[in-house]
Amino acid sequence: MSCHSVQRDSLGPSFEKIAQRYKTVESANKLLARRIAEGGVGNWGIVPMPANTQLTSDQALALADWILSLH
Repeated sequence: MSCHSVQRDSLGPSFEKIAQRYKTVESANKLLARRIAEGGVGNWGIVPMPANTQLTSDQALALADWILSLH
């Protein structure tokens, strides 16, 4: 939660904006889970998202499902 907030942009986009962008993307939960776990850069600007290697794949998927439920 240091880089994202539910409703407000911070270092990264709000979870609501993420949910809005991916609400019609097929298998969005799997895509987001992979990005949560592996990190990345360029999807929302130049600020890199660090990998969350402490999460299991099931935990990353649960977070992705929660984020997508916010649309």
